[in-house]
Amino acid sequence: MNQVEKSSKKCPICGRPPHKESIYCIFHAKAEEKTEKDFKDALKEYVNRIKEKNGDCNFVKFIFIGDIIDFKKDLNIKIFKNAIFSGATFEGHVFFLETIFKGKADFFRTTFKGDIYFSNVSFEGKADFLRAKIEGKADFTGATFKENTDFRNTIFAGNAYFSFAVFEGKADFTEATLDKSSEFKGTTFKANACFESTNFKGDTIYFTNAIFEGDANFFVVSFKGNSNFVEATFKRGANFE
Repeated sequence: MNQVEKSSKKCPICGRPPHKESIYCIFHAKAEEKTEKDFKDALKEYVNRIKEKNGDCNFVKFIFIGDIIDFKKDLNIKIFKNAIFSGATFEGHVFFLETIFKGKADFFRTTFKGDIYFSNVSFEGKADFLRAKIEGKADFTGATFKENTDFRNTIFAGNAYFSFAVFEGKADFTEATLDKSSEFKGTTFKANACFESTNFKGDTIYFTNAIFEGDANFFVVSFKGNSNFVEATFKRGANFE
């Protein structure tokens, strides 16, 4: 491909210039088509431009490579205005520790191939994990969800931790699949909690000391292992039919 041909082409997803021999840009190129250094350098430059304009972070269909992506440590992102990760793929582990999502956090159909850490994160807008796939551990310990949260049809292939999280809006886990152990110890659901047709495949499922202030819907839920609701509080009743 000569220089004239390459300069006339654009990434079919976003319109950026293609990366080296790929038809895609550095962000959408396949993992094997780019190096970790090239990708992270470009990502840091892109994020810095967003910060200068106080804009939204658009990572739609990005392919993040590297063993670890730490948005706070590596990219100095502590607060997201709006964060759009729909259709993105993370090849390694992802850290959002103590991050604040001011607006919408969109992880629709996002694929996480490693562990994800959302410990003590504050979601001030809607958190959308609809049809996301998490192949490693999912740690939402101590997270706060201030608006509705969507985990419908989400696949948790590793252990899932939501202990001491607070859901102020509706928590919807309809038809989610949790393949391994699940912990909701001390979790507070201030609005309705929907686990309808949720498939808990792990050996242990803990809702110990969980508080359900709204309707708790466990209709047609499947528990393969031992489920523990010791000292859980249901203020408006629960449906386990």
